[in-house]
Amino acid sequence: MKNDGSPIRICFIVDAAYAGGAEKYVSLLASGIDRDAFEPIVLAKTNPRLDVWCGRLAASGVKIVRAPMGLPYRPRDAFAIWEELRRAAPHAVHINMPGPYDGQMGLLAPLARAAGSAAVVVTEHLPRVEPLWKRALVKRVSYSFVDRVLTVSRSNLAHLVGRHGVPEYKTAAVYNGIPKAYGSRRDEWRDVARGSFGLGSSDAGIVFVGSLVERKGMGILLDALGALRGGGWRLLVVGGGEERDAYEAVAREKGLRDKVEFLGELPESEVEKTLCASDLLVLPSFIEGMPYVVIEAMACSLPVVASGIDGIPEATPDGEAGILVPPGDADALRTGVARLLGDAPLRTRLGAAGRRRFERLFTLERHLEEMESMYADLVGVRRRQQGGGVRGR
Repeated sequence: MKNDGSPIRICFIVDAAYAGGAEKYVSLLASGIDRDAFEPIVLAKTNPRLDVWCGRLAASGVKIVRAPMGLPYRPRDAFAIWEELRRAAPHAVHINMPGPYDGQMGLLAPLARAAGSAAVVVTEHLPRVEPLWKRALVKRVSYSFVDRVLTVSRSNLAHLVGRHGVPEYKTAAVYNGIPKAYGSRRDEWRDVARGSFGLGSSDAGIVFVGSLVERKGMGILLDALGALRGGGWRLLVVGGGEERDAYEAVAREKGLRDKVEFLGELPESEVEKTLCASDLLVLPSFIEGMPYVVIEAMACSLPVVASGIDGIPEATPDGEAGILVPPGDADALRTGVARLLGDAPLRTRLGAAGRRRFERLFTLERHLEEMESMYADLVGVRRRQQGGGVRGR
């Protein structure tokens, strides 16, 4: 994208307790945005659990600013946030809200306006969760300071309007994206990666990628696999979490000790190799937004067995690139997995369809194009409304 003047400064605000999928969204956007037209800045909470994430962003050339974010319980933090925003002097502020009442209970939007930002954008990743009424009331007021409320799936739009009181004209769905090159080395990596996991030529690799917490459905998955008849498969579990030890114990109790390997948290490059080595992805979550791992699996030509909830059917419609099952239904999950384990041509067909769907709808390049256009339009409108009065540094 070309810009006739100086780059448009975009400040992304992240107040998360840890780096998850919503923070991956920011890192891909901030590091990938066109540097000729935009200057990305990330204002992140002074939380040690974000240090590594911030370090990786800084290494990609993104300016990182840290501030305490304990609103509304520490009112003095409002001044620190406002001061950092004044120093950064962004043309637009993009607030990353991974839940229905995060983003410092919505107070970041009026702070951004008070600091002089021309435009304010919010991304709601999971608005289907019911808001607490006090926080929801504050948040509804805060949205009067917001120009655009984005979400990651069309299924979320009704929740934004109906449950969270966002005016419909302010909402838009923009799908998540990952680089088009993701998964393109599958054939090159597959044999070597499979060998490292002990997968023989006749073995099928099932992979789960996600936090080991109840809402991701690992308990349901172990129930399903515990009753799965026949051999020739292994489950690779990528991810950590508070319940890892408990799930390892469940796997042993169900006689799956030699069938399930808990790999822990892996670097992004190793996650990609693990997906390339596998034959199907399983994601039996109870709640999701637009999970990156489903998009990554499709990029790796991997069929998916997943819960048919939230944004998942938009990513992979049932029967097109995978099989969708009701959340919490171990029998349906087992049937879906068994069907793919027993039908290699079906796995190949669904995987190829998933890769085509990924290239059409979920590339980072497409995502960046939509976001860059939106930022330029919003800042341009605000500049005209304010008579060109967006201040510089």
